[in-house]
This record gives sequence, C-alpha cells and structure tokens, in this order.
Amino acid sequence: MKIDRRNMWNSLHQVFWIIVSLFAIIIIIKCCAVTTKTDFSDTFKEVIEEMVSDFSLSLYQEQSNYLSYIVKSAVLPELEDSNPIFKFMTSMFPIQQYTISEKMQMVMNGDVEETDNEFIEVMKLMTSDSFMNGNAGSGEDDSTHNSELLVDSELSDVEGNPRDSYYEDDSTVASSTAVANNSLLNKIHSLESSRDYTYLIKNFYIVDKTTYTTKTEFDVDKLLDKDLTISINSEKPQVLIYHTHASEAFADSRKNKTEDTIVGVGERLTEILEEQYGINVIHDTSVYDMMGGTFDRGTKAYDYSLKGVTKILKENPSIKVIIDLHRDEGEKRVTQIGGKDTAQIMLFNGLSRNANGDNKYIPNENLTGNLAFSLQLELQAMKEYPTLMKRIYLKSYRYNLHLLPRATLVELGTANNTVEEAKNAMEPFAKIIYQVLSGNTTQTPATTK
Repeated sequence: MKIDRRNMWNSLHQVFWIIVSLFAIIIIIKCCAVTTKTDFSDTFKEVIEEMVSDFSLSLYQEQSNYLSYIVKSAVLPELEDSNPIFKFMTSMFPIQQYTISEKMQMVMNGDVEETDNEFIEVMKLMTSDSFMNGNAGSGEDDSTHNSELLVDSELSDVEGNPRDSYYEDDSTVASSTAVANNSLLNKIHSLESSRDYTYLIKNFYIVDKTTYTTKTEFDVDKLLDKDLTISINSEKPQVLIYHTHASEAFADSRKNKTEDTIVGVGERLTEILEEQYGINVIHDTSVYDMMGGTFDRGTKAYDYSLKGVTKILKENPSIKVIIDLHRDEGEKRVTQIGGKDTAQIMLFNGLSRNANGDNKYIPNENLTGNLAFSLQLELQAMKEYPTLMKRIYLKSYRYNLHLLPRATLVELGTANNTVEEAKNAMEPFAKIIYQVLSGNTTQTPATTK
C-alpha cells in the first residue's frame, strides 16, 4: 500500500494549526477574564504564567517521587526517568521555579496571604513527614498538616455568608515594636502619596478567590478622601452594634454566660464608646443564629439579622454606624497592647461580586462608603496600634453591609483566644472608631477617663 506523503503532511499541518488556534482562543478568553479583574498591563504575561503554572503544578502532583527534591533544593528536577512531557515543561517554562521556589519562600516568611489555598494544600502535603519519608501514597490522613488552613467548608452556605473561618497566616504573638510601626507608617505614606490602586490591594487587603477587585470601586482618592465624620451627639443613638452570630464564644467561655460570648465583648465596646467617648450606642443582643429554634450560621442568621437591624434603623434614624461584631475560627491571633494580651481584629467587606461578575440580586449602593469606612479604620489603627489589625478581608457577597455607608463586619480573634484577650481589644478599637468618626486623631474627648 502506497502512502501519499503529501496528504499525510497536509493532515499533520492542519492538526498543528488546529492546536495553535485552540491555544490562541484559550489565551484570548483568559485575557478577557483577567482584564475584567486587573489592569490591562502585563495581561498576556500573567495569562501565560497562570496557564503554565497551573499545568506544571498538576504535573508536580503527579510526579510525587520528585516533590521532596523540589522542596529541599528549590530547583527543577533533572532526573533521567522523568515523564517526557514533564521534562519538556520543566525545560521550556522556568515559571515553575517561581511556582515552587518563590511561593514556598513566601510561605516560610509567613506571608501566605499572597498565595492561594490550593497551593498551600500542596505545600502541606509536600512538607508532611510521611511524604518526606517517601510514604506520600500510604493513605495517611494529612489533616494534621493543615492546621494553618483556616477555610472551614462546613460553615459555608449558598448565600456566601461568612464562614467565620478565613485563610490566614501562622499564629504568632505580635508586639507593637518601633520596627513594625515604622514599616506600617511607610506603607501608609506610600499609599497616600502614590494613590496607587495596585499598591492598595497588595498591601491592605486579602482577596478571597470567590471575588475580585477593580479600580472602579477601589478608587484610592475616593476611599481616602471620603468624609466619614459625624457630629457626635450623646443625646441620640448614633452607633448600632449587633451580632449575626451571637452565640460565638471563646476558648475559656463559661457555658450559658452571655458575658463570655461575643455579645459580652460587644457590651464592653458599648460601655467604652459611651463612657469614654460620649457616643450614644444601641447594642442589639438578639441571638440571630438561634432564632427559629435551630442553630444556623448561614443564610437564615443573616436573614434574621437583616430584619432585626432594618427595624432598629427605622425606629432610630439618627444611627449613622452599624458594626456586626463576630469571632473568627482558627489559630489564636494575639498581640501585645499596653502590656496586655489583646486579640487581633480583621475587618471584612463583601463586594457583591463573584468570580463571574456582579451579583445583581444583592446590590449594594453603599459599597464605596463601606470600603472607605473599613480602610480608614484600618489606616488609623496602623498609626495608633501597629499590630492590632490584620489586613481587610474581601469576599463576594454583601453581608447586610448595604444598610448604611458606615457599616462594617468585624472578626475579633478566634475561638482559641480568651474572653479577656477579646475584651482587651475593645479599648483600642473604640478609640479608632472615635477618631475616624470625630476626625479627631490627635486628642481625646473631654469625657475620656
């Protein structure tokens, strides 16, 4: 049988161009996706790096015999029995060295907020004792290697309400040092002078993978310059503190003792704002996550709190600020302020946008106000108490923050913090709230004790 080499060559030529065309289409689609989330600059490079990185990461997982070598040496394997495709990728695309080496260094430096959950999971597997000993396939439960992965799938819900368990860095006891203070002050100065969107997102936020940011809502000028001050009047309620998850407690909380729950911490914040700063506060102690007779920290709890808070706002139109005070999950977050162990705080914003675009069924006309309020609180805390705040967490839904411009969700410490540590955080936090609302960042009010 005679083979027509010309026809065979034409067929191969057609197959080649089909593959090239498909690859080009993929790049175009991903470029379009990236440009809706970030600046257009370097989009093509980012897309190529992402595609190669994702593909190579999956190859690394398949090539389990080489992973411990990668971790220890931080170089690409050059073993003779490598899979041909694997060898081709490792030789042609040095981006893998970034995927493993640089990101691994970020993990070791504690700056895991710059990475993603999937990568951390791979890192946990790669650095587990069983894997390093060559027993990665033994079937050992690697849950013990994931103590720093604070995403709790059991607490998620279809409405995207806070799972009270977020991707965070290692547990450390932080202290307010001059070095930390200077570093944060330099960040603030750089932001205020550059007014740069990219710098803002990189240094002041943790962006959950369920959402993304754009320059439209993160207009640095608008967020920094927005006037959030109010005329403080102790005669009328101006601040509402409530708890969508009122049953949240701490490591040493006593059973059936409300004062040991997040509600008790909210009562402490209320006392300080009223007695020291002359701010009239309504503290809603409703247990929204137990309404209806069943425990719920998902959609129902937020539905109940929405109804309750809306009613309070209608009855008290003088309220200008609402704070949904929570307690997070995960490793203890503690710092030293004034010689006291103090739980750290993480502010939380919902963007009403998932990875596919805006969630039009949950609009938030007060998003700019929400973002400005949390950012100004964050910046003022960085100036006064350098280690009090974690970076602001951004996620996809709105968490009832649409009710007022000055609305924020606060994650205070974790279930591993003590009641005392949580309550200790309320004094510095109250001061920050007063400073942002009054515009008085250098003096204390006459009512301060």
